Amino acid sequence: MNITRGEIDVICPRCRATTPIGEGVDRIRERNPETDSKVVALRKTIDEKLAEDITSAKKAVAGDIRMAKSEEPIRILHLSDLHFTSKTNPTTKLQLLLQDLRHADEEYPAIDTVEYLVISGDMTDKGTDTGFEKARQFVESLVGELGLSTQRCILVPGNHDVQDRDDAYQKLEGLDGKPTTVRHPDNFPRRFESFSNSFYHPLRQELYPLAYADQGVSYLFDDTGMQFLTLNSAWEIDQNGHKKAAFIRTPSRV
Repeated sequence: MNITRGEIDVICPRCRATTPIGEGVDRIRERNPETDSKVVALRKTIDEKLAEDITSAKKAVAGDIRMAKSEEPIRILHLSDLHFTSKTNPTTKLQLLLQDLRHADEEYPAIDTVEYLVISGDMTDKGTDTGFEKARQFVESLVGELGLSTQRCILVPGNHDVQDRDDAYQKLEGLDGKPTTVRHPDNFPRRFESFSNSFYHPLRQELYPLAYADQGVSYLFDDTGMQFLTLNSAWEIDQNGHKKAAFIRTPSRV
């Protein structure tokens, strides 16, 4: 802005060579005395716009800008108690579900797509690898039919997904001198390994956490602003208490 500073030359920013423009500037000022004020106003506008762009860039980097939320409703399909076994036919179960979803009536429209699939427990009947394999086949086919990514599947095990393991317990001598059965500190959490390895990991490409403190899992989706929190209330079930359910007795990291 050489004009506003009263300079009569243009200076090249690279070689610093000067080009006289004094006569041209004087003639411009004679024709329009408001030239200086207009230039200052333009400079102010440019500075303000630059400041806005910088602020927007900083917010974007910080994650403060979210994608525009769609005005369309967010559809969530919630399933539970599928109870797959080695003898369950995933295709038959899938066709029955799709028939219900795609049936329209006066009260409920047909559903062809959903944004999220939530399965809250009891994918299997006995927590077996074959049961989880059948359940995985069912989910993979279902997300394909609904145009859904498996990364939008929210999954949490139930009491029927606990795998019976003899090594989950150990015998120790009690205070009365008699042998007593207690939980093995390392193997007891591994009762959800089959759920993790045969079902959760193939679908979500990540292992399900086995530690007690990690039984609360958060799923955050920035594009829709949706967040799901799953709590595995079946982690405490053991051979002495098949109806136990707890997730608040020990500190949890969510």
